[in-house]
Amino acid sequence: MTRYSNGVKRRSTFPSLSSSTRILALGSVASLSLALAACGSGRSVETQPADVSAVTVEVTNSGEGQKASVRWKDDGAAQNAAAVITQGFSQKSESGAGDQTFPDTRLELPLSVSVAGSGDSRAVTAEMGVPHGSNAELNQDIATAEGFVAEWTAKPTGEVTELQLGSPEKATDTARAGVETAVRQLHSVPILFPAEDIATGATWTAQSKVEGQTEMTQKVTYKLLGRSGDIVDLKVEVEQVPAVTELDTGATTPLKVIESDTRMLKDTVKIDLTKPLPVSGGIDYVTSVTYGDGTSNVRIVQKTHRGIEYRTDAR
Repeated sequence: MTRYSNGVKRRSTFPSLSSSTRILALGSVASLSLALAACGSGRSVETQPADVSAVTVEVTNSGEGQKASVRWKDDGAAQNAAAVITQGFSQKSESGAGDQTFPDTRLELPLSVSVAGSGDSRAVTAEMGVPHGSNAELNQDIATAEGFVAEWTAKPTGEVTELQLGSPEKATDTARAGVETAVRQLHSVPILFPAEDIATGATWTAQSKVEGQTEMTQKVTYKLLGRSGDIVDLKVEVEQVPAVTELDTGATTPLKVIESDTRMLKDTVKIDLTKPLPVSGGIDYVTSVTYGDGTSNVRIVQKTHRGIEYRTDAR
């Protein structure tokens, strides 16, 4: 658990916190936020660059036993996979004023992924099939985003250096926004390895800024649980704290972050280094942020649930 003293910020195509209305409006877009993506076989979609956060990687323990480099070697690979994206949000106060709950929403994305190139020019293309999710009322609208394309350039360690996103013209605004947010969530917790050689038991961290309801400073800690040839098992733990620690709600005294904590629900993934995406496992966590004015017992607690589950598609 980490303690802080100062606020929140930022905007997303999923639920967004926008300055003075963040606490009361957060999650107002949550029900449509899981309007994730789809994709077909046509490649007439024009892509545009998206922001990629810089990542700082540091080895904290190189492990025990024989050390070796861990690198993707998936040039020419084609992978049929599925990613299940989960989002949920709740806000509670002692008085009950402004309380909100947006139950967890899940959306499954079939993905056709291909890789061309190696080294620092490793290029990955993901095309999305028709998604289906827990919010049946949105599925027909979401399906208009079939054909959405995500392209990224990554180092052999897994670090993404460029990201391009493109939505078909037929997609509705809701579907387009949801798809983009879904892809960003897939990239929000990177699966990457250090430049140094490592052995079983090795641990390393990756620090970056992540956008969502608020801009968060994120620290991901990885542990190499085991390796058998190209098959790698990782433990992944996420810690997030607001990058801006003062929240303007329009009141005379702004609310400040007095406590922030991230609790892991799922934390292991299995990777085949000859395929671009993990083949199984998931990263699922709840970040709780407590706000107060520093002069009274007023407390508002926001809990944000984020989950990414990786599956191998039998297509």
